[in-house]
Amino acid sequence: MIVKPSNRKLIFFSKREVIHTYKLKDGTEAVYQTTPRSHGRALFNLLVFEKNGWKYILSVDKRIEDKVPANDLVEIAESVIVKYPVKVNPLE
Repeated sequence: MIVKPSNRKLIFFSKREVIHTYKLKDGTEAVYQTTPRSHGRALFNLLVFEKNGWKYILSVDKRIEDKVPANDLVEIAESVIVKYPVKVNPLE
């Protein structure tokens, strides 16, 4: 999991890398996508979403995507509870 300030809206690599869009229980949109292809194959599947000024990126190696499906990443995303005030830039 990578967590970083969300200074910009979600950036997606391209529409062809987006596999599915999920709506989390709190209404947050999460996008399941692959990384750009390298040497003909994608390296990782990502679930990307934003909450209260933070961008969350959950990733799984494509080689084990059958063991860690998108639904598992969505369950992890559902467990992220943010209880601090919203800031434009959380690092300020």
